[in-house]
Amino acid sequence: MNTIQFLLRLRPRSGVSPSKVDPGFTLIELLIGMILTFLIITPLLGFVISLLTDDQKEQIKTTTDQEISSAIEFINEDLSQARYIYDNATLNAPGNIAAQLPAVLDGTPILAFWKRKLIDNSVPNTAHATPLACRAANGNCSDAYVDALVAYYLVQPGDKGVWCRPDSAAANCPARITRVEIHDGIRDLSGTLYTAVEADQTKTPGFRPLNSPTDPRTPLTWTRDGTYPANLEQVLVNYIDRSTTPTLSATYCQQALSNPTTGNPAVAIPETTLRIASTTSNGFIACVDSSRSIAHISLRGNALRRSETNAQYSANKSAFFPTYKTTVRGQSTPLSIN
Repeated sequence: MNTIQFLLRLRPRSGVSPSKVDPGFTLIELLIGMILTFLIITPLLGFVISLLTDDQKEQIKTTTDQEISSAIEFINEDLSQARYIYDNATLNAPGNIAAQLPAVLDGTPILAFWKRKLIDNSVPNTAHATPLACRAANGNCSDAYVDALVAYYLVQPGDKGVWCRPDSAAANCPARITRVEIHDGIRDLSGTLYTAVEADQTKTPGFRPLNSPTDPRTPLTWTRDGTYPANLEQVLVNYIDRSTTPTLSATYCQQALSNPTTGNPAVAIPETTLRIASTTSNGFIACVDSSRSIAHISLRGNALRRSETNAQYSANKSAFFPTYKTTVRGQSTPLSIN
């Protein structure tokens, strides 16, 4: 009973004194609370937004850096198989190879070379009379090499499209690099082209054999044969910088191709003969010494263009314009250039 009596004493009384009623917050107190809350939250919100913006920039910088690095590695591997590399004089001379290459909309050929293309399991033998039969036999034939002409283009679009994001004026769209390859088909010992072949063994329409028994052409005199098929080009990398800042030195290529650590002696060839570059962009530059089959390639990306509509290169933002360079010597047997 003592416990029950104690609990009954704790029961609140039915009447409450007016002096005990909670009056709540006054309007002034609410206003003061709102102001204090605003003063605390606003800096925190700004800090969070700043962190998110910095994180986005770091992500686009990392992504662009990886893409440019992968692109330069791909070109390095591709170019190392070159048999003959065109310098600026031989590529762009009137009536020369640039006019014979496949046309790419808004594209300028920056790098072009001949290479040996490997076509596996394609050489006929006594058991299999054609490359198609070799493929059907699943690996019982030898591999073959055919001549291939490869060209890399700097595409600076004149209109907006799927490669221009975020959308903006066409002049502010990022540049991109595309690759085109045309090649010969499998031939027998007499030079006759096999017709019963797989898709990758087929001669590219428009490709004329180089140094064939019936047409002894060389890289400097090569011309196409007919019309190329549409959509030959493949995009290698997007978000290439379109600016010309900073201005390249007057001896950029001569210095780039003269590297004592790799055994490259000083180059006395005129800069205008060596350098192949668009006049409106330093994003893709090629310096070529055809006589030694050496090429220096420079790529510069524009990471800021992924989030801004008019991102231009400047020295204080150079971290967002990753630049990669490589110097490559073609390893294949040189072709005759007479």
